[in-house]
Amino acid sequence: MLLKLLETLAMGKLLGASDVSGHREPIRDGHHGHRVSARSGEALAHCLIRWLQVPKAGNDVMTNECAQVATGYARPAGAAGHRADYAAALDRADQSVERS
Repeated sequence: MLLKLLETLAMGKLLGASDVSGHREPIRDGHHGHRVSARSGEALAHCLIRWLQVPKAGNDVMTNECAQVATGYARPAGAAGHRADYAAALDRADQSVERS
């Protein structure tokens, strides 16, 4: 599975992804986000409209399910190894903002 998908799900964010084989397994359409036809701007637009039409409570349910899916795919040892990398990147970003 793509790391970007896992990171998005782990953060509890809804996602829209192309309906291709690598996305079908983790993303249950309407539960963890929406799958859209590949290379279709129209399908993506409809996906965004669906999100806007769902009451906040419905989006909260989807968000909670996202985190549960990510947990099922996560490799704890692998994720732990990246904590230091992410912390260092965030520190560099903070320092960059402070200098500007």
